[in-house]
Amino acid sequence: MSIVDQVATSAVAASGIVGATWAAAKWLRRPRFICGIPPRLDERETKGIDGTRLGHASVATAFRHRADCFAQPFRRPHRKALTPDEERRLLENPMRCRSIRPDNGGHARLPVLIANRGKRIAEYTATITFYAAGGKVHVVDVATETLPVYLYADRPELVRGDVKIADERIVAAYDEYLMDPSLTHWGDVVALTKGSLEASLFELVVVEVQIEPDIDSFFVLYTLDCTDGWTGARTFIQACRVAPERVAPA
Repeated sequence: MSIVDQVATSAVAASGIVGATWAAAKWLRRPRFICGIPPRLDERETKGIDGTRLGHASVATAFRHRADCFAQPFRRPHRKALTPDEERRLLENPMRCRSIRPDNGGHARLPVLIANRGKRIAEYTATITFYAAGGKVHVVDVATETLPVYLYADRPELVRGDVKIADERIVAAYDEYLMDPSLTHWGDVVALTKGSLEASLFELVVVEVQIEPDIDSFFVLYTLDCTDGWTGARTFIQACRVAPERVAPA
């Protein structure tokens, strides 16, 4: 092999190493999401959840969250339904499963955290979907810090506040072909658009719901779709138990 060939081969190899190193570094710095309903202080005390399981204080960003007490990644999100064993495992996870205490009218406020644990800004959209057996969890209002909201509500007449909702004709059209017995578990969907989170930052979305009386548990699915090619769409799931005791209306 001539010197020219050796130099060319070395250059190609060096380029490949540099490219692989750059790709690995970019993958390691990719946006990484944590999402879900955090435990209340009284729930932490009841379940013995130490504050360090949530995260730790940060001079730069006030708080750096861990994933331990939030929604878990949901594999195969396009399955037809949750099996009884899957539901049981989710509901029996004391760190991730939340206890929801509605008032006498069935209303509750669910604070949903969205955090970027990665090392690069995340441009994203998100959906929050409710899944329950034997009844519905109806979204009645949504408050966000920065995100525009679109709500698909099964019962638009329950929605209050300045939230853009699907037209009743849209809801009726979906009902005409989607509301067969295999799809009755699915409820309202909150769609969040134009999200932007810098590295290590987070924000809250407060979803106000009305829980039908016969529901003793439900599940929340979160899908976050990041424009970063190294992240893509991720789906998470979290179980919620409805506490039998009621609280005074807010």
